[in-house]
Amino acid sequence: MAYRVYEGERLVREVETDYAWRVLGERALREEVAEHGLTLTPTGPEDLGMYLIEEDTHV
Repeated sequence: MAYRVYEGERLVREVETDYAWRVLGERALREEVAEHGLTLTPTGPEDLGMYLIEEDTHV
């Protein structure tokens, strides 16, 4: 996993590490949060795989 710090559009620091747990792909994560009345919206740089999880107001 990469942690990146940006000032505006400029990358100022990056640290990479590994974790012993598994991560979900977008499809599995979207299905998981939907089961709990939540929505998933991509945010940030696309290559970082960051998402905003919010209550689904249409439920």
